[in-house]
Amino acid sequence: METAVSVIIPVYNCEKTVGRCINSVLNQTLANIEVIAVNDGSDDSTLKVLKGIIITLSEKTGFTEVRLIFRLRFGT
Repeated sequence: METAVSVIIPVYNCEKTVGRCINSVLNQTLANIEVIAVNDGSDDSTLKVLKGIIITLSEKTGFTEVRLIFRLRFGT
């Protein structure tokens, strides 16, 4: 199935809210959604939370359309 919509979510130090954000996107009525989370060098547990979400989704549902991009902090 071809991806209908790609949702790009920039994340930085949002360990408390990133899970709710991704779940909100995935709970939309459109079936073929790709989620791309771009972590801009968070120094809290955001990366750990994102990895947990990806593992949980792939183990429970076989869903693999969540991608994680990690880069060094380029913002000011």
